[in-house]
Amino acid sequence: MQKIALFGAGMYGKRALSVLRGEGNEVACFIDNAPQKWNTVVCGVPVMSLDDFLVEYDDYYIYICINEKLQDVIKKQLEDAGISNFQVFDIHKSFAWNNRESVISYSHKDDIEDVILYHV
Repeated sequence: MQKIALFGAGMYGKRALSVLRGEGNEVACFIDNAPQKWNTVVCGVPVMSLDDFLVEYDDYYIYICINEKLQDVIKKQLEDAGISNFQVFDIHKSFAWNNRESVISYSHKDDIEDVILYHV
């Protein structure tokens, strides 16, 4: 089983956690740049800074779970830290993992109204 960490402990990170758990994966931690989230627990998973992650964990695959506007910044941050084993988590997988119907999104890429309104 692949060792997994999620970069982003917000809405995208929680959705990715749900999908990954649904697929039988275990997520070790969230990494986040917001100091107010460090040393907290989100959905049973600890949240830490990238520096703490680099000290405590080794050989993990990181999914970037943030909105599209900040993805390039986070990619550069990870590359600058010497991490190359990462990818952006596809938020649309959150609708497919449990065999629900597919959603075609016509919303603006930054607002994700389709995700917010899907359950309405």
